[in-house]
Amino acid sequence: MKIIAGLGNPGHKYQKTRHNVGFMILDELAKLKNLNWQERSDWQMLIAKDLDYILVKPLTYMNDSGLALRKIMDYYNLLPDKVSTTTDLSQDLVVIHDDMDLKLGDYRYATSAGSGGHNGIKSIIEHLSTKNFARYRVGIATPELDKYRQSFFGNRANAFVMKNFHNSEFPIIHQVADKIIEQLN
Repeated sequence: MKIIAGLGNPGHKYQKTRHNVGFMILDELAKLKNLNWQERSDWQMLIAKDLDYILVKPLTYMNDSGLALRKIMDYYNLLPDKVSTTTDLSQDLVVIHDDMDLKLGDYRYATSAGSGGHNGIKSIIEHLSTKNFARYRVGIATPELDKYRQSFFGNRANAFVMKNFHNSEFPIIHQVADKIIEQLN
């Protein structure tokens, strides 16, 4: 059973933020496959099951995403008894998350990569004890991000990721989602 996790923050307040692009892409995949989200409060996540995979949206907030993913990986026995930094989980876990170092409309597939400063990925690496899992890094950077980085008040990139996408940007997100979903199938 493969786990496909989208990262984001729970709640209506964050629904359209740049940080929630992982949730948005999973919502499109669930819709395409006619899957319904079910809350698993004991695991702190929403899940939608298919025959080949389980879609996961952690409800732990971004910075604690690893807590929820560890629970489901343990439940489905997808972690070996002894996990080390070299343990390869790339066939069992795919994570989709935002990336400020890629421009809006771009994405990259990676395995065995570090966190790149992304707190959700840091949490997953910490809780799974390995960085060797698959991920899609989805670009959210726009020229507006540079203004936040050069702010008089210092690097305010965290404020940028919490901003909603502009309506004109959603078609770009849908195009990226279509490409990633095609690769996942």
